[in-house]
Amino acid sequence: MKNTIYNSDANSDNNLEQLQQHALDWDKLIQQSTDDIIFLKKLLSSDVFENYEASFFDTIKIRLKDLEEFKAEKIDLHYSINNHKNDLNGMRECEDISCDMFYEEEHKKLRERVRNFLKKFRDLKLEIYDYTSPNFRKLTI
Repeated sequence: MKNTIYNSDANSDNNLEQLQQHALDWDKLIQQSTDDIIFLKKLLSSDVFENYEASFFDTIKIRLKDLEEFKAEKIDLHYSINNHKNDLNGMRECEDISCDMFYEEEHKKLRERVRNFLKKFRDLKLEIYDYTSPNFRKLTI
């Protein structure tokens, strides 16, 4: 699935089935981020950190807000992908190359949005892990 996002280019040899499969793969990837967002929000809201400095918790609040923004963007992207999947059916009606090109251009734009979302979300996750991991409470057994 990852190759669908990062290595495929919509060009004239892509057929309708390939474009539809890309959209299905993108939707799966976007939906997987739901679990990550839930986990990260629970982590940031939990009582597992040693560092009680105000600046630490200010940063935590900012990251929680960032996660809410990603959740909203994920929902919007999910709707865009679903609309695109439905719109691709119109490609069956195309009778000339300019019509096909329209759908392929829309496909490229959406692919870029998905790429950007996944990259930014991956970067945010890494930032959260890097920031919080040194501050976990030490378990005494």
